[in-house]
Amino acid sequence: MRRARRGLRVRRQVRMLAVLVAVGSPGAGISGSSGQGGNSNDSAGRVASAASAGVAGTESAGASDADAGGGGSHQCNFESDCPGSCQTCSDGKCVAVTSADDPDSCVGTCDAGGKCKSKRGQTCSISGNGCVAGSVCAPDGYCCDTDCAESCQACDISGFEGTCKPVLSGKPHGGRDACTDDGMCGGSCTGRGDGKCSYPTNECGRGPTCSGAGFVGQGQCSNGACLTPKTKACDNGFACSGDACKTSCGSDSDCQSDYFCQSGGCHSAAISIATRGHVLRRRDI
Repeated sequence: MRRARRGLRVRRQVRMLAVLVAVGSPGAGISGSSGQGGNSNDSAGRVASAASAGVAGTESAGASDADAGGGGSHQCNFESDCPGSCQTCSDGKCVAVTSADDPDSCVGTCDAGGKCKSKRGQTCSISGNGCVAGSVCAPDGYCCDTDCAESCQACDISGFEGTCKPVLSGKPHGGRDACTDDGMCGGSCTGRGDGKCSYPTNECGRGPTCSGAGFVGQGQCSNGACLTPKTKACDNGFACSGDACKTSCGSDSDCQSDYFCQSGGCHSAAISIATRGHVLRRRDI
């Protein structure tokens, strides 16, 4: 700025000198001699040329000074003279705002390198440059205090934006993994401290039933899926009928294929039964 004012004073002085020479002294103006007039005009022309050269030189010097100062785009008088985000005017020059807020140009905060970043509790995308150091972009799109990646954790809960909290009910937030759900035993968020989904353990699917000669028990919910027990043979050789195993027999049909009915019970064909002093075998029945 001092150089600019000095250049302005020089230009004014040169212009004043040019005017004085062009007009001439009072004596020179009265003589009216063509020779003298010519000399006077020549002198005025030379001084005027010198004045122009002086002005041009001063302006050139001013431009050089501006270049040496980092260019006109980096000089300023007001904050508004500094383009872009995280810039402020200091001592006539635009400098970066670091590790501080700059509400005039940055919606978030300026990081240590003078770049506008989203603050914790803001959406990751609002600044266009991601989250400031010390916070993490969580799956729900907020800058968070942790990665907050479990299904039933969230960083976008109203009143707690930027702090990872358990989801008290419903489905996972944002892009987190959904709770397993087969349509009968689906999980949900219940506020668990570890952020995991909660799953029911109730009965599911078809009730107990028979499959051929075997018995299939009641299905049970487990970790979001309805698990059906494996088919198994009925106890004590009894046959399965309807949805349950028989517990007594009146004929061989009430027993499994390799068993026979005797005295209300099913017995293996390889076993002999003693009754009334006689030994009965399968072939004797």
